[in-house]
Amino acid sequence: MPIKGALTLFLYLVTVVALPLLAVGASGRQIAPFFTLPPRTQLMAPEPFSWPAFWLVTLIIVVSLAPFLQKISRTAGPRRTSMRYRGSFPGFGWLGLVLIGVTWVVAWNRFPWASSLQRLTFTPLWLGYIVVVNALIVTRSGACPMISETRLFITLFPLSAVFWWSFEYLNRFVNNWYYPDTQSLGAGQYVLEVTLPFSTVLPAVYSTAVWLATFPRLARGLERFLAPRPAVATGKPFVMLAVAALLLVSTATRPTLLFPLVWIAPPLLMAGLQQLLFGHSLLHRALASGDFRLLWYFAL
Repeated sequence: MPIKGALTLFLYLVTVVALPLLAVGASGRQIAPFFTLPPRTQLMAPEPFSWPAFWLVTLIIVVSLAPFLQKISRTAGPRRTSMRYRGSFPGFGWLGLVLIGVTWVVAWNRFPWASSLQRLTFTPLWLGYIVVVNALIVTRSGACPMISETRLFITLFPLSAVFWWSFEYLNRFVNNWYYPDTQSLGAGQYVLEVTLPFSTVLPAVYSTAVWLATFPRLARGLERFLAPRPAVATGKPFVMLAVAALLLVSTATRPTLLFPLVWIAPPLLMAGLQQLLFGHSLLHRALASGDFRLLWYFAL
């Protein structure tokens, strides 16, 4: 990994780990429980349902999506979009389907002989999905990341494990989810059994985004969604980093109210660090060029 890439990842991890802990320590709470392996779920009393909060979140979602959907629906295009390439479903795709089918049966049927394997079925299910999606990409474009970008594709697996571990760590502050039947595992076994599934997240997301990009009508018009804004795109990464830091601290101190921020702070932090060290990120590239297609495919 290049030096700047390693530095970005290091700063990301230090910030994600340190800021919530500092916030918790400043409030007088114990920080040792946040490092236990396997994690011990701490039940939190949820806030009561609130109609104003519900409608506020709904409004944010609608306002965020409406400009994109309006642009796509109003942009004229050819009645029929021909594929650049129409190939046959490759052999490795059939192997992926077999892997999904066999693993699905093991995962969702209660065969006595399979009981010890069911906890391990997450990874092969997602590996099968990744292989099948890459096969679908081949049928539409003639190439796929798994074959044409092998080095990048393989690198995504360890990066994904590290990235998702950061979400799992932040979840200890908000308890959005938990895993049953893990307390019987030792620390080493737990780390191994969860790191393998975590490693499939980014390859699956990336492969799906590439597959969606073979359907240009899904993002029609977004290549000129906004007028290019290079001044904004090359502007102040410290603003993004400050907002990300504020979100991390707020999430740790008021988890029952601000738990959704756990999905916003890490990507914002990573984008700010990339902009600071590399001069660009996915978000800033979209702002600089006005082309939001790649960002839209990843969002989908």
